[in-house]
Amino acid sequence: MAGPCLSSPASARWKIFQPFFERSALVADGVMIGRAAQGKPWIFREIDHYLKTGKHLDNPSTYEIKNITIAHVKELYDFYGENAGLKIARKHISWYTKGLKNSANFRHHMNTIETIDAQIKTIEDYFNFLSIESPYIKYEEEMLVA
Repeated sequence: MAGPCLSSPASARWKIFQPFFERSALVADGVMIGRAAQGKPWIFREIDHYLKTGKHLDNPSTYEIKNITIAHVKELYDFYGENAGLKIARKHISWYTKGLKNSANFRHHMNTIETIDAQIKTIEDYFNFLSIESPYIKYEEEMLVA
């Protein structure tokens, strides 16, 4: 069934980096979320929660994101092998950390690491560093507003 302003089934496409759209603005049968989900797979639960309640969820915890990132890179190592997995993981790690405190330096260092053990240890150290300031992820733009 089509949305109220559409005569046929359609999807609205736009970049959604935060789930800050209002229910009344959504006049389509669906929304495609592409790049906004890269490194932020929790965006789906945030959008679902917002559409159901009209309220924003707190950001995920640093502990949760650390564990998601490590589990993801381990799956990449298993699937692609250690050498290719290590290199492919760099891109995904970059997505998980984009916009976080000191992430540019972290990502630069991450691109120099040559072993999976060092890669995982560096991820752990980085998220442990972030958790000192807050138990929840804080993106740089949020720190400017606070």
